[in-house]
Amino acid sequence: IVYTDHSTLKYLFAKKDAKARLLRWILLLQEFDFKVINTRGAKNYAADHFSRLENPYENVFDPKEINEAFPLETLNNISHNDPSTPWYADLANYHAGNFIIKGQEAIDILKACHSGPTGGYYGASFTAKKVFDSGFYWPSIYKDAFELVKHC
Repeated sequence: IVYTDHSTLKYLFAKKDAKARLLRWILLLQEFDFKVINTRGAKNYAADHFSRLENPYENVFDPKEINEAFPLETLNNISHNDPSTPWYADLANYHAGNFIIKGQEAIDILKACHSGPTGGYYGASFTAKKVFDSGFYWPSIYKDAFELVKHC
């Protein structure tokens, strides 16, 4: 028995002209033997109790603590073969190595990845991926790649 305030769930199995996505859910739910009973939210004490439980993991740490503990200047000092190297060193170095590009330099990098010697004149998404793989990023990369490919 399922007690819920989701009244439309009760009529789900009676629906005759359901779309494919809804039919997949119906088929999945038919594998289980259950009955749906509509219960108003205020009367559903179990759900009310669960929604009021305290989350012990909420506000465990302050993101500022992490930023202060790992300044960017020290990330490159972490050695790859040193056994005392923390597990997150490679990830931190990878993200610290990516550069945010602005202005004409961004367009030049995009053109090189699209129509340069190794470009291949691919679509916008693949061109943007090549830029990411080269370690560069800027907020409008997909829009810029689309415009470049459109006018190519």
